Amino acid sequence: MNLASGGRHSLGTGGRRDARGRPPALVFTSVAALLVCSAVLIADSGLAAVDGAPRRHGPAHLDPDREFIERGACPFECCGYGRWWAEGPLTVYRREGDTTRVAYRLRDGERFTAVTGNVHVLRAGIVRMTRATPAGQFLPFETTEGESLFVLDYQGDAVWEVWHRGYIHTLDQFWDDEGGPELPCELLRAPESNWWARIVDRRGRPGWLFMDRARVGGAGGCE
Repeated sequence: MNLASGGRHSLGTGGRRDARGRPPALVFTSVAALLVCSAVLIADSGLAAVDGAPRRHGPAHLDPDREFIERGACPFECCGYGRWWAEGPLTVYRREGDTTRVAYRLRDGERFTAVTGNVHVLRAGIVRMTRATPAGQFLPFETTEGESLFVLDYQGDAVWEVWHRGYIHTLDQFWDDEGGPELPCELLRAPESNWWARIVDRRGRPGWLFMDRARVGGAGGCE
């Protein structure tokens, strides 16, 4: 599932809602609208919000064209692994990332356990700073004019993981895909990614769901 590839994939529910107004199931087919929004900023300070401390990625330089795997990710608001069910026929694959080898198939309505999942960032998004900003003014860290920040996987609720100088930060979306002189940055390209979920059916058979092609219920845990 490409969470932000310029409209190739999205999250939808066919317009159906339960008695509390929540979607009963999720269809992982396209999220074009995720990038069609203005920067999400804290009104008082102009600082993009941070959810937790940054974590080290390893090398000081990241190749934005090389695949990056975020293990254990569940890429939308209130997403959760656990007891899911098929909303239509599902194909379960033997290996993550390989749609050529089928393990088994699930019928509409069959229940299974989603154990975990991984988001594969095929190409990182690129945000370029158009002017320098000191730490704490626009972002929690300083940036220089012309510097590139790499957008990785979507966390839900307009929150993204962003790589900067060897660290991965969890930030509210701070760029506007339409650009604009009021922001000190511009989006050069959106990230491209897909999502694989590892499952076990009621017979104990393991396998992987390619979430680009999966329609499931139970993944959204918002109350």
